[in-house]
Amino acid sequence: MSNEASEKTPSHVITDDLEIIGIFKAFLQRKEKLWLWQKKDTGAQRIVHYGLVKKIDGVKKFIEIRPNNTTGFKLNPKEPLFLYSTKRSVALKCMMRECEKDFLVLAIPARLNFIQGDFLQNMELVEKENEQAHAHERKAPRKQANDDQIIGLRRQLGSEVSSVLIYKFYDISQGGMAFEVYDPAEFVIGDEVVVLYIDDKPLKEGIKGKVVSVRQLPDNPETFKIGVQFQK
Repeated sequence: MSNEASEKTPSHVITDDLEIIGIFKAFLQRKEKLWLWQKKDTGAQRIVHYGLVKKIDGVKKFIEIRPNNTTGFKLNPKEPLFLYSTKRSVALKCMMRECEKDFLVLAIPARLNFIQGDFLQNMELVEKENEQAHAHERKAPRKQANDDQIIGLRRQLGSEVSSVLIYKFYDISQGGMAFEVYDPAEFVIGDEVVVLYIDDKPLKEGIKGKVVSVRQLPDNPETFKIGVQFQK
């Protein structure tokens, strides 16, 4: 194996098969959440996922990755996939062998690239939360939730609704609310929800809402704030 793997320069490329397999085995063993995304069309919403390596087959030369979220992958199997590891600072661009809702399969890559600097900060795959920048968009002040408060909601899944889902409560105003999730693709803009209770206090009829934002919390980059606008 090459000893150059620790030299994180923009031009450094790993091409040793055993070294590449070893890196993905480390992802598997450490259950590292890998960033997955595709190129965004102009004006379209970029859906960014966390993926977890579930299987590596060195004989058949493939890697299986499962979604970290509960709703599955929302990827186009005909478009290239980008993969990035925050902890190892390695990146990959490739086509997928298979892509289904519950898994995707990649060929073991012939090369991995080390990325120098704060790649995610420069890319901003998910919009960063900035309360001051969006304060002018609100028609009513928001009340911050306490640290231990939760909400219960159902999400609309086509013609069906989910079971009750529980999330950490973030804030609320007359026109909307926000809660926290731990995967950037757990909800996407346009998803419909019905809020059933807040902090164990049932809402008489439930409040319908639509997801209008997905933002990364700057002080906790693995947590994402889901903004919901109430529907009249």
